[in-house]
Amino acid sequence: MSKKRYLVPVTFTFTGMVEIHTTSKRKATNIAEASFGLVMGSGLHDSDSRIIDWDYALHPDKTVGEPSRDRSP
Repeated sequence: MSKKRYLVPVTFTFTGMVEIHTTSKRKATNIAEASFGLVMGSGLHDSDSRIIDWDYALHPDKTVGEPSRDRSP
């Protein structure tokens, strides 16, 4: 019996909080959107001095989707 290749979608979701010192909720949202991120292998990063702390779980929630057959050669 020959093996087949399958593509399985997987989503990882990290949930946490970012502490930002600013003058309004809107500005805090904009700062978080523009200046806070995550890159696999590099970790969480910020680029704005108004972001003073963050708290995130180290292990994400994982969702596995429906596999589909890989038809590429």
